Amino acid sequence: MVMRKLPTVRDSDGDLFDPGVIDLDEIADGANKKLLTPAERARIVATYGSAAQATKLNKDIAYRGVNLSGAEFGHWSTANATPSQWRWPLEQEWQYLASRGHKIFRLPYLWERIQPDLTQPNNAAQMTLLDQQISWAAKYGVKVVLDLHNYGGYKDVKFGAVGGPTEAQFASHWAEMANRYKDNETVIGHGLMNEPGSMPTSDIGDGRGSQTGQFRWYAFAQSAVNAIRATGDTTAIMVSGYAAGVVNSWLSNTAGVGNKEIHKYVVDPVLDNIVYEGHIYFDSNGSYPNTYASYNTASGQTDSPYADGIVKLQCTQLHAWLDWAQEKGVRVYLGEVGWPRIVGVTDAAGSAAWNALGDEYFKLLDGYGATAWASVWSTGSKWSAGYNLRYYLSGSDPDVLASPAENAAVVEAHPTFRARYEPRGRRPMSAIRQGLQWRGQNVAVETCTGASAMVAGQEFGTVAAIDNAGFLCRVVVYVGTAGATPTADQCFAALYDPDSGLELARTADIGSVLTTTGYRTLDMTTRTRVFRAGELVGVKLLWNGGTAPQILKAPMPVAAINSRKFGVVSTGATTLTSTMAINSMAIATQPFWAAVSGF
Repeated sequence: MVMRKLPTVRDSDGDLFDPGVIDLDEIADGANKKLLTPAERARIVATYGSAAQATKLNKDIAYRGVNLSGAEFGHWSTANATPSQWRWPLEQEWQYLASRGHKIFRLPYLWERIQPDLTQPNNAAQMTLLDQQISWAAKYGVKVVLDLHNYGGYKDVKFGAVGGPTEAQFASHWAEMANRYKDNETVIGHGLMNEPGSMPTSDIGDGRGSQTGQFRWYAFAQSAVNAIRATGDTTAIMVSGYAAGVVNSWLSNTAGVGNKEIHKYVVDPVLDNIVYEGHIYFDSNGSYPNTYASYNTASGQTDSPYADGIVKLQCTQLHAWLDWAQEKGVRVYLGEVGWPRIVGVTDAAGSAAWNALGDEYFKLLDGYGATAWASVWSTGSKWSAGYNLRYYLSGSDPDVLASPAENAAVVEAHPTFRARYEPRGRRPMSAIRQGLQWRGQNVAVETCTGASAMVAGQEFGTVAAIDNAGFLCRVVVYVGTAGATPTADQCFAALYDPDSGLELARTADIGSVLTTTGYRTLDMTTRTRVFRAGELVGVKLLWNGGTAPQILKAPMPVAAINSRKFGVVSTGATTLTSTMAINSMAIATQPFWAAVSGF
């Protein structure tokens, strides 16, 4: 039994919601069914004819897991022989990895392996072997995302190229897969194509004229989505971004690189159950030939609140991708993410640093709840003993997984959890995001009209509702009348946990910062944990000295923001206390304004 206390949040109506304590182990045993009301389940069963179809529509789980390799190895020309280069995973691999707490398995395989001839149905013998994989997954209580691992082609010929597979053949393949697994609760994702890219610009006579590879992929993907839904299958459909769907370039304006418009071109016409898939490796291609230190230097980032530039670079770009998903009201799947374990003599000392980066990455990912799923690359006994991105190692028998590698501990520390999925697409931007271009991402805004001077020795506190998920590391105020002659080491700001009331982070002395008018940034000396969208955070300010600063409503566009005031927490204080009784705090009339932000 693995228990997790989920934080108190505000729902879309602004009301407090306490998800309570959940048992992560129940998720694989069907507890996710409970998140659909009896009426909802009955409606879906009546429409689609299967209780499994109702379960597949549940979106309130943030899945975390692994890729399980083997069936994508080798070349298609050895697809259905008995080669040494590849095989389907063994039962022991499913059992062992499930015992390590992983709940979702992305299962890569070659298209040619299960459909050697596109004019014929799938190969019966290979489909029986795939059925066995799904059966083992069900036996050990885990879920599966099918992954067609072909890079946008078939038998070395890309979509749109002469002799390549047609759009109809691609759609037909996925219709056959959907019909086979639509009533199987274990299969929760259809991964249409791994890393589609390098497709030619061509006119294939389909009436669309000349298309770039990127739009060719979008067209093929849409046809597959339509074909799957035509079977009555409600399973989530993973649609990869073009050119590997790299997270760090997802929002690029460069044609053939960015994918920020994919949600307009590939849509679910029936169920709104598409999940857009992106991949990321912290070097250029996942081979990690250089040291952690060299990548850190090359990142060009040294800004706080991260000591290492590469950590800030990667987390900031992940943040942008996840914000894109929330703003568009869509879900995303980090289908591949990987960093190296000890890399022999090349960078043995870098292992801990890579793991620290991976941990920061997953903390941020967790903050977005059910908006994002993730599977690390990779696991499986078929990998060589020296493979850098192998998360579990074999013992004396190379076909038997026996122990975790150094990087596995990070993944296991971020298990699957249940979280309410509330798409936030097209909500108005907060005042900070409308009125200022921050170097970092704003995550909460609270405001009220008017202005008020702080009172020496009084702790002023409020509760802010987080707008977008992320770490918190600063408070922003607007000083209308500057303070004067602050008392040294008696002026601070701090952030507090909404449930325990314990201090999470505080600033150094901010007296001198408040002696200048305008927007003032009050940087914490450390970052908080990751907050989820809708979660609450306590904020306190303290001033001691001569003339107290006046903090007022900012002169910027303000749209749809709560009117919230600071209350007096205590008097006669010379430093902020380390706790905040958020639930019992009396809200007074001080009309202060503040924003809480991260990065």
